[in-house]
Amino acid sequence: MGKRVIIFLGVAYLLSLSPAALLYSSKPPQPVILCRTPEPTRDKPQSKLWYARGYWWAWLPDGESGSRVWRRDGDGKWVEREHLSAMLSSLPGRADVTADEDRVVAVLVGGKRIAVAALAWNAARGRYELERNIFSLSEESEIETVTIAAAPSGFWIAYPLDSAKGRQAVVRKVSNDLASVGEKVVLADSLSRDDICAVTPTAEGVGVMWSDQNRDMLLFRRHLPGAPDTAWSPADTVDRNNKTADDHINFARPSAGSGGSNLIAATKTSLDTYGQPLLSLRVNKKGRLWVSVPFALLTRRGEPSRPIALWYGKQPLVIYTLYGPAPDSANLNRIMLQQFSADALDPLGTARELIPLLPGLNDVTGAKQVPDGVPLVVLASDAGGEVYEAVITP
Repeated sequence: MGKRVIIFLGVAYLLSLSPAALLYSSKPPQPVILCRTPEPTRDKPQSKLWYARGYWWAWLPDGESGSRVWRRDGDGKWVEREHLSAMLSSLPGRADVTADEDRVVAVLVGGKRIAVAALAWNAARGRYELERNIFSLSEESEIETVTIAAAPSGFWIAYPLDSAKGRQAVVRKVSNDLASVGEKVVLADSLSRDDICAVTPTAEGVGVMWSDQNRDMLLFRRHLPGAPDTAWSPADTVDRNNKTADDHINFARPSAGSGGSNLIAATKTSLDTYGQPLLSLRVNKKGRLWVSVPFALLTRRGEPSRPIALWYGKQPLVIYTLYGPAPDSANLNRIMLQQFSADALDPLGTARELIPLLPGLNDVTGAKQVPDGVPLVVLASDAGGEVYEAVITP
């Protein structure tokens, strides 16, 4: 079987971060990847893209189980890395990835199963190879989503898990070689069965944020390098009351040398009233101090949802879905971009359309960190497994 190549037939949707207009093709947007999985770019806290070796890469599900790795070549075509496909077909499909130039580590989820797998760059062959150690575990209940963060001595994974008392926010430590995993650590319990959690690197170690809709709160706990796996800080109250909590969390940290300093998280509120902000950027200013920056009002013309946060150079961005007014899956949705001030505390102007109206368009995904000076690529998809891209120029 030859390589599967999807050609982007239209012009990429380009946005200059200076006060320039969006540049659109006269043709409707065309899919750049076709997956055999509905909505392949979800879930909300996961990041499925990374930039390394001069290319953008994506780790996406394919079929009822299994996943594939794709590379965006210089001509804009996304090409499947077929030498990895057979080995990835036995793993769960939905990935969250953390990467550097030489190694990509993904946590994958499907049903009750979680796996952690890594790709190492083989310089002699000029390609990624799947590492031998793959960690896998099964829980007693289905797992909605899972995220991963690199730590000095390995990796942390975080995921919501149902229990007799409701839903828990749990974490596990995974060794750097993926050969061993620590015991499950419960950071929060008695949550709504709609709540989720997500893990991120911090300046000092790692941290986990979770929503608590039962108590109308958003909370965050930290773990420092060298501390026992169970030694997590008391919970910071990111925000509380006024329907601040919902099950949408996506982190971003500025890259080294970018000049940005704040950890940010794009979230959704439960202010389901016209004229109220449905999205809020949570900004960690210093230590345990968090500031909430609401934006993106619910209107009769559209419902903002499923935001992701990105640091692009010194520019904090939030990209999100704007659902059309129809209440069914055939909504004509669009992908929007909101810029923020360098300290992430103020939205700059109005949101701009990044991918125009398409039926069922949803679930934008990006990278945890983006190198300076390269075009930023994000993906979104629909229920038919068609994946669309937007390219933002520096």
